[in-house]
Amino acid sequence: MTPKAIPNPVIIDVTSHWDLIKKYAQATMLDGKSHVIHDREERRKRLWRDSLVGHAGECALSLYQYGHVNAYRQSREQRAKTPWVGDGGTDLLGTKVDIKTSYLGPGKNPDGFAL
Repeated sequence: MTPKAIPNPVIIDVTSHWDLIKKYAQATMLDGKSHVIHDREERRKRLWRDSLVGHAGECALSLYQYGHVNAYRQSREQRAKTPWVGDGGTDLLGTKVDIKTSYLGPGKNPDGFAL
């Protein structure tokens, strides 16, 4: 499972997998810790949205890399067995890919947007 380099930005539609994304996003909302947001109350406010965005990215990676969501599903099922252990920078089992996602609010222009 060698990851592909993405030469240009691509859009991957995950809307048909939204129920699966919500299921796994809910399962990973354990305590709201963040390496970026240090204010605990602010983190709690954003937790559901951030979890959805991160899982949508993992699902999109699986679709891009393999053409299906099986890798995403397998990774999430495996990680559910040890929910307090991080992924070590590998979002899909057997890869060295750590996908980064970010919420872009309604009406925002993605041109020039950076994580």
